Amino acid sequence: MYKVSTMVRRAWIWVGRVLTGLIALGILTSGLALGQESGGTSGDIQLDSLLNLTVSSVSKYAQTTSEAPSSVTVITAEEIRLFGFRTIEDVLRTVRGFYVSNDHDYGYVGVRGFGRPGDFNSRLLLLVDGVVTNDPVFGSAYVGTEFAFNLASVERIEIVRGPASAVYGAGAMFGVVNLILRNGVNFDETRASAETGSGGLALGSATWGTNWGNGWSLMVSGQARRDRGEDYYFSEFDVPETNGGMARGVDGDRSASVLSQLRYKGFSMNAGLSSRTKIVPTAAWGVVFNDPRAQTVDEMQFLGLRAETELSSTSTLDVRVSYSGVDYHGQYPYHVVNYDASSGRTLGAEVLWHWDFPIGARLTAGAEFRRVARAWYSSWIGADVYANRDVPSSVSSGFAEGELQVFKQVRIVGGLRFDDYGDYRGSTSPRIALVCTPSGTTTLKVIYGGAYRIPNFYEAHYDDPIARIKSNPLLLPERIQTIEAVCEQRMTRVLSASVSLYRYSMNNLIDEDIDPVDSMSYFRNRGAIRATGVETELLAVGKNGIRASMSYCYNNSEDLGTQATLTNSPAHIFRCSLGGPLTPWLTASGFIMHESPRLTLKGPWTPGVWMVNANAAITLVPGSVRFEIAVHNLFDVRYMLPAGPEHEQTSIIQSGRLWSVGASLDF
Repeated sequence: MYKVSTMVRRAWIWVGRVLTGLIALGILTSGLALGQESGGTSGDIQLDSLLNLTVSSVSKYAQTTSEAPSSVTVITAEEIRLFGFRTIEDVLRTVRGFYVSNDHDYGYVGVRGFGRPGDFNSRLLLLVDGVVTNDPVFGSAYVGTEFAFNLASVERIEIVRGPASAVYGAGAMFGVVNLILRNGVNFDETRASAETGSGGLALGSATWGTNWGNGWSLMVSGQARRDRGEDYYFSEFDVPETNGGMARGVDGDRSASVLSQLRYKGFSMNAGLSSRTKIVPTAAWGVVFNDPRAQTVDEMQFLGLRAETELSSTSTLDVRVSYSGVDYHGQYPYHVVNYDASSGRTLGAEVLWHWDFPIGARLTAGAEFRRVARAWYSSWIGADVYANRDVPSSVSSGFAEGELQVFKQVRIVGGLRFDDYGDYRGSTSPRIALVCTPSGTTTLKVIYGGAYRIPNFYEAHYDDPIARIKSNPLLLPERIQTIEAVCEQRMTRVLSASVSLYRYSMNNLIDEDIDPVDSMSYFRNRGAIRATGVETELLAVGKNGIRASMSYCYNNSEDLGTQATLTNSPAHIFRCSLGGPLTPWLTASGFIMHESPRLTLKGPWTPGVWMVNANAAITLVPGSVRFEIAVHNLFDVRYMLPAGPEHEQTSIIQSGRLWSVGASLDF
């Protein structure tokens, strides 16, 4: 019986692969067909609007994606709804150069071949309307269900690749992800939705926006989610004492959040509050297997105030004040229950001055002060406290970026930032770019940038004898240098292509190791990394908003000391997506992903994977009532991805087929 079921499963997987290939071929041919359309200009206008979106995350002022001195991807609100994205992890899974994984507690992001198992996304900055939300204790950027905010409240997501420390300071080593919220001007309505699905999913959300006129507008959004999750089998625990390796009923997830944006002319205020409780099924950190008491709680708060005023017809002053807070609580059942907690509080103030010169030049200069008022961690069992430490810090920064139109088709952009930390020597981060537009359909960019990351509290100061981890306050900052060449080519009225070639080198990599003297874990600077890669993408947009895209990325990353391939680094990533309205009342989308094998920490490689997602929506009352169905991992491919050092498992099984149905009401 087992052999028969195995054969059936393998046959189903191969059927899925064949269908996946056919769908990919269909997407490519539809993109080419769209490129041959000759009647009308609607496809032309649609593609223009996508290729010339305005972004503000690259240089902290508005510019089009083709003008920006970086490789940028923008995910719009329409795409978020069309493809049914619920988390940032869902979004980044579809973006070229990015790849994700999940250990059923947190979501993890790899960029251009770099994604260390156990890394808390500390080399990528996550912003909400310009407010950095990374946790100062672990450096975490929340991208899974731990980021519990409703993506229906997001106008667009700006994804900037490459070093960005010249603008943002520490942490922006591989890129910046900035969520730009909707406001009552571009979302003057109410949208309420309810959703149910596999794993006992129950999700409800509402977003309300209003434009009061005279410059006043308000947007408020809330979301609540609950599901019991899946059951998983882990062969490492396949003994009678641990339920035969089956983790049952220990994957629950519940969360709630609210966020808002208030605007008045040049003033805006953004605020958010979220909480997520997750039951962890993997027995991480050696806890009792299949015990529902293994839980983590993650809370986030942020507040951003911004005032922008024109000093003259050629100069603008931009003042920003921010607060962010991240709290974590963990519950770990051993023979007794071990508790730990952390809390981070960051205050920031920034002044930016933009000045346009009549000679075709722009200068941006600014100063920033950021105070980590609290970076606290504690661990205890009952009344016995084993770790309890708070390490506040401050950084003062000055930066400038200049843009000069050398010729009509050639611009040079150069920027430099200096950050002064009390505990580390000052760091200087450069960026220089050459942007050429030899024709109205071609953009060429050559970009060089450097970035750094200071050790976070967890790496430098975490000292817990129970967890067998000790501190290392002598850690040095990580540093990275990247050079990249980008070509963006408009091929026809509805078809465009882009190619990026990049090479980066990284020094003083902070990684976990074991001290042979006392067998305790600690973090140290160990070696250097070099990577070379290429990213290619085709984008076609036809009449009525039908959109097709296809991307392929190749990366070769290696440790220069050992000449070994990096762990958790797929060499090949292939993606296709197709979506849009099929009829006035039916909208559908599909997504195909292939990733090559990844090396695990313990040596074996995880197999390559093909996966398909599908979504469909029926609009019963135009602009009002909408029913949706979504299927993640349509062919139920059970694939594994590398585990972090806190796991007994070499690799972690990812989610199988998940389905959901929902309804939304706009009024």
